[in-house]
Amino acid sequence: MPVRGIPLFCTLLLGLPFAGLTLAGCQIPNPGIPPVQATLNFPIALALTAPASNPDAQSDFLLVVNANYDARYNQGTILSLDMRQIMLRFDEIRANGRFPQNGHMGCTNPASWDDPNVECQIAEAVDVMAGSGPNHDGAEVWIDSFGAGIVRSPQGDRFYIPTRSTSNLTWVDIDPSGTGAIMCDQAPGSLRCGDRRRTTMVETGCTDRDVTLRGDPNALVVMPMSSLVTLPAGTAERDVLLMLQRNGTAALYLDSLEGGLARQPIRTHVLTGLPPDAINAELETSTGLAWVSTSSPVSTRATRLLARVGVFIDTQNEHCSQAFAAPPVFLDGLATGFDTRDVAFSADTRYAYVLSRSPESIITIDQEGTPFIPGNAAITDVDDVGFGPSRLRRITMDGRDFLVTTCFDGRAVWVMSTAPTQVASIVPGFDGAYEMVIDVERRLAIVADFKTSVIRFVDLAPAVHGHDAVVLGRVGTPRTHVGFP
Repeated sequence: MPVRGIPLFCTLLLGLPFAGLTLAGCQIPNPGIPPVQATLNFPIALALTAPASNPDAQSDFLLVVNANYDARYNQGTILSLDMRQIMLRFDEIRANGRFPQNGHMGCTNPASWDDPNVECQIAEAVDVMAGSGPNHDGAEVWIDSFGAGIVRSPQGDRFYIPTRSTSNLTWVDIDPSGTGAIMCDQAPGSLRCGDRRRTTMVETGCTDRDVTLRGDPNALVVMPMSSLVTLPAGTAERDVLLMLQRNGTAALYLDSLEGGLARQPIRTHVLTGLPPDAINAELETSTGLAWVSTSSPVSTRATRLLARVGVFIDTQNEHCSQAFAAPPVFLDGLATGFDTRDVAFSADTRYAYVLSRSPESIITIDQEGTPFIPGNAAITDVDDVGFGPSRLRRITMDGRDFLVTTCFDGRAVWVMSTAPTQVASIVPGFDGAYEMVIDVERRLAIVADFKTSVIRFVDLAPAVHGHDAVVLGRVGTPRTHVGFP
């Protein structure tokens, strides 16, 4: 069945993570039109490629998931952008100024050539597309609308995208030859990912187990199977995935090598009984537990609990493996603590940093500390951030941990140093900073400005020396979306 465009009323009910609303039975009469190629359209998720042998190695390509939030088109898209081309333009501007003379690339917006206060646009998406050949073949694929994120496989060659419009999991591969092309079983001449890549198999081989998805997938974590069990000698590594949904469930997926479908993700279990309104999840690598943030638009469903979900691998029958609910984290002693958005962990995993909208702050938890009341989180600090905090990431620079958070309503990115946690820099100039990925090697925060469909690149290196982080420039022309709520 073809994916249909979704009217504005339904998008309001579907809700993005910052809206906190859920889909409630919309009839969808409008089939929509095909997406305009090589166009940023409500970028909702970002990811960088990297080899599995060194996840902090310099990334060659940036993947951008476009959500199609205004339902203008009949599907969403994924673009592959060439980070080498993007950085070449930044380097040439540093070396030769912002004016494009003598064949050098500069800002594409003339107003910024002579005014350093005007943001530099270095390119449209089409100018820095990856792929192969003059037409950038493979640099764009089409998926179902309302992608909720993108997570890289620990093996580096695959990316997973939970999609809310179809309540399913999409998975794509990156061309191993280094072109940056996206591979997802597209038919010849088509940009649309094949059905197998957009709808995961539900047969588990575990008798009488119902693994039907009935929720609204909003978050995903991925871990290597070798982190959970000892693999037999000579056995290939495989991925283990937990997809969290707003109805209080978590779906477990395992790679399957059966039937000639190499590394086909198979759903083996759906855990129920978790707090509803999951909005994000982050993997704590030392324990293998996913910490689940929640944000509820209904006060009676709001909770101070951060659920934690683990995975049990049944080595006798892998298709009977299951997710389990571990003891939750209780955020007591705060003004509210009901609206959490993201979690990051210190380099040594001792400290958990919880991003909250109520209060709007970063809450520091000492996982080795002693709480004032047994059973509560050992909260050691609560530090204010800007309005509407949405995403939180850690980067270690010169041996020091820094936290980077996007503030959607505050229209800024905040950079915090740790030990103690305090403001290192506030970067203005955004309209709706939301999703973000950290380029560790280049010391960049790459931020999707959701409201105006551009991507901005923030240089974090100055923060190490006590200076302000700065926006180097952007890809895309800011635009006001018709029908944005």
